[in-house]
Amino acid sequence: MFRNELTGRNVEISGVISEDVLYNPTQVATVLRVSSGTVRREIRGGRLRAIRVGGQWRIIGTDLMKYLNHRTEAALAKHTNGGLTSSPASYLSPDGGQGTKLAKDARN
Repeated sequence: MFRNELTGRNVEISGVISEDVLYNPTQVATVLRVSSGTVRREIRGGRLRAIRVGGQWRIIGTDLMKYLNHRTEAALAKHTNGGLTSSPASYLSPDGGQGTKLAKDARN
């Protein structure tokens, strides 16, 4: 069970995400119960790692799982420590906040 911090809803993801599959933003949005625009915003913000394939964003299942784990850790840290102890990007992004650079590099 994953608590979606964007919507506050609990989402069951076990058995839904395969690590070796490429997902598009609409598929990720369906699993997380958010809009595809929210997923794209997370990609552009560098919080969700994605690659461009044929001009379309694709999210690798392993990167989606890392994103969810980091979101969960950030939420736990926020609630147990009374606040984040470092930048939110370091918690949310599997690469320590460098996702924006990766997303820009993927476009080139």
